[in-house]
Amino acid sequence: MFIEKPWGHEILLIHTDKYAAKKLFIFPGKRLSRQYHKTKQESLIYLSGDGYVEYNVGSLQHQMNFRKVDGPFTIAPGIIHRICAREGTHLELLEVSTPELSDVVQLEDDFGRV
Repeated sequence: MFIEKPWGHEILLIHTDKYAAKKLFIFPGKRLSRQYHKTKQESLIYLSGDGYVEYNVGSLQHQMNFRKVDGPFTIAPGIIHRICAREGTHLELLEVSTPELSDVVQLEDDFGRV
């Protein structure tokens, strides 16, 4: 299922009662909302392009660059995070998660969706 987003699009590949998988395509210079999940756990796998994820551990903010050599980056429930594509290039990721797709608490959004 193709789902258009203001930052790009996602393709829902599979959604069962045990897990979900979707492909994210983020336009150059765009970013997803700053968010967290109450129960959903997700793992991000780099496919192509250039970008990073910002995330908080306690009161400290970190940034992890996506590279082909990196393994999956897992985001546990409660971790505040935001996925970003760098200017001049897109970012493609595979997201594999627990099935709670609507479990998104948006804290900040470039597109006024909060």
